[in-house]
Amino acid sequence: MRNKWRIHWDIQISTNESGAQEASYMEHEFTHRPAIEEVKYIKTYTYDEITANGFKIRQADLE
Repeated sequence: MRNKWRIHWDIQISTNESGAQEASYMEHEFTHRPAIEEVKYIKTYTYDEITANGFKIRQADLE
């Protein structure tokens, strides 16, 4: 597929019970090359939504 753009943020590496490393992250897919304003909006909107649902976000995650 052409013009498929994905952004990943809030990447967290952890080790599972067997000792293998795993990564979890937030992701959004665009069907066009996003402008920086769109990327900032998606990231901010996602954190606002998480905060509204009762999850705590560290200030460092917002920068």
